[in-house]
Amino acid sequence: YMGDSHRGEMLVRGLRLRYWVYSGLGDRTALIVVNGGPGAAHNYTLPIRQQACIGRPVIFYDQVGTGQSDVPQNVSRDAPWLLTVEYYFEELDALVAHLELRRFYLLGHSWGAIMIPAYALRQPPYLAGMVVSSGTSDVQLYGQMEKKYLLSKLPPFIQKKLADAERAGKYDTPEYQAITAV
Repeated sequence: YMGDSHRGEMLVRGLRLRYWVYSGLGDRTALIVVNGGPGAAHNYTLPIRQQACIGRPVIFYDQVGTGQSDVPQNVSRDAPWLLTVEYYFEELDALVAHLELRRFYLLGHSWGAIMIPAYALRQPPYLAGMVVSSGTSDVQLYGQMEKKYLLSKLPPFIQKKLADAERAGKYDTPEYQAITAV
């Protein structure tokens, strides 16, 4: 990438949020990238900045609690709202207002791909569209599939012991506790 870029920061509920804007020649509608996590920094999505080469400003940010943004030492005490979907909407709205964007696209990956459709349901008038990448539309089904996959990687005798305990509802046995503590 050979275009212009700048880094900035702003406060959301008293915590610093860092963002990066890559821009090139042209006046295309900006793209805000909402990365995965929560807990991951934006860095792995940086190849998307190539869109700036064709005139589309690309904006990355580290959600508060990740990367170069502020990370509260004790979330439950200092920022209990941090891991709520409503807060992530507030954070995105604050970034849009801070950058004075009148129209933008969203690209969400992983956690971002779960968040941005929910954000879009609010029908913000300045949202031009969205790209959903590697997300899931049904978190419960995804959790069930992941559990099944992970269990399939365990030795068969462990799978049987876990299934027996779950069928009987006996989660407090020393054997069950030992298996699940691993």
